[in-house]
Amino acid sequence: MILFQGLDDRVVPPEQAEAIASALEDNGIPCALLTYEGEDHGFRKAENIIHTLESELAFYGRVLGFRPAGDLPDVSMRGGTGRLTAPAGDAGGPSTRTYHPPAMTRTRMTLLVALLGVAMVTATYVQGALSVLSPFVVEEFGITRSQLGLAFAAFSLVGAAMSPVMGAFTDRGSRGVLLALFALGAIGLAVSALSPVFLVLVVGSAVGGLALGAGNPVTNRVISDQIPPARRGIVVGIKQAGPPLGLLTAGLLLPPIAVAAGWRAALAVSLVIPVAGLVATPFLVAGGSRSRPEGGDTVTGPEVRRAVIWLTVIGLGVAVALSATIAFLPLYAVEDVGVSPETAGLMASALGLTGVAGRILWGGAAGRFRRASTALLVMSTAAVLAVGALLAGRWAGAPAIWGATVALGGSAMAWHAVAWLFIIDEVGSAAVGRASGVMQVGNSVGFASGPPLLGVVIDLTDSYVAGWLVVAAIFAVSTALTVWIRRPPAAPAGPG
Repeated sequence: MILFQGLDDRVVPPEQAEAIASALEDNGIPCALLTYEGEDHGFRKAENIIHTLESELAFYGRVLGFRPAGDLPDVSMRGGTGRLTAPAGDAGGPSTRTYHPPAMTRTRMTLLVALLGVAMVTATYVQGALSVLSPFVVEEFGITRSQLGLAFAAFSLVGAAMSPVMGAFTDRGSRGVLLALFALGAIGLAVSALSPVFLVLVVGSAVGGLALGAGNPVTNRVISDQIPPARRGIVVGIKQAGPPLGLLTAGLLLPPIAVAAGWRAALAVSLVIPVAGLVATPFLVAGGSRSRPEGGDTVTGPEVRRAVIWLTVIGLGVAVALSATIAFLPLYAVEDVGVSPETAGLMASALGLTGVAGRILWGGAAGRFRRASTALLVMSTAAVLAVGALLAGRWAGAPAIWGATVALGGSAMAWHAVAWLFIIDEVGSAAVGRASGVMQVGNSVGFASGPPLLGVVIDLTDSYVAGWLVVAAIFAVSTALTVWIRRPPAAPAGPG
């Protein structure tokens, strides 16, 4: 008998395969056990499926006494004698082998990681671009800050509604979803750039939200499929650096272009980002469909499912506060602090730059914490203090805004990098797209709620002070919830 076992299988755990192999060996029945890293109940990676079929053919050759053509894997047997001895030149080797897929070349992995970063830039770029260009958009259309918040809300609400759907499609095949992400991002930018009235710009923002819904599910699935576990932390950090990198790029390039040629031209120039992703995806991401696992959705334990739910709830709060800050930081700097639109754009770029560094550094360092919640607690606490500095900028001036911007980039902007790493590492490979889709719902709802909430508070009070106090309070609640879920479970009551 030959056994093929996925090490991530939660339906038939690896221990059961080992027990079967040991029982066969104890009874003198020849057997082989091959285990596969990163596979669940029903193999999905093409290279592993090929390896199992070739190993099965080699096994038949040993059982039936023929030598198959081609260069097939050696299958080391345990137990039994006779026809199943190793062929000439085979020293025997271990009776249980773990198959490792062929290592990706450094160049190809670098390009793949870059593509994942570009995908995340595209998924979130519409909101960042509109934030940086908000002074120009408000002036041309004559809209209120609350109306501007509706454009951000359309982007995030559509992303929230579509992320579970995109996650389910991703678990069937990632390349088609990635191509759709880039296409939808390009269409959203084009519609926004051509919008004759504000309502059409809202539609363009909503189309961009479709790309947002696909962003984390598809990139997390590609990482789960193609990146070795030891490198996932830094890769997640790099790909999660995509959104702040997009904000950095937008803040540096779009305001000068808008001053020289108009904000529509600035959006049109941005089309180069999703078009580049469309061109590169077929060369770097394998095609082909993937079937659902035989075990259906039962691929994670109750502890992991509870953790995903709590991360979704806390992530919603972080997203509300962070999106409100991203959306109104440039406008606050112009209207209340008195800086120029160009300087406000540089502040948005600083938020993006420190967010890039924060996500990469936190992604690489998260594995050193005994509990991922420790890193999340540190980041949410720092975010509360940073919003306090942002509020102080009303009186202290631009230096306080610069300090707050850097602190927020290294804390709140990095929070989801650690949360997504947990999803990839702890959720079964077969369900990482769907689990990412669930968490993306909270993320997207939060990003949809933050800008209009802050816009309404500012318009009702005619001041940014109350708005920033609300943002600080939301970060504080997220911190308190993180502290609460870190408590050890209560011990069961004793008799009597």
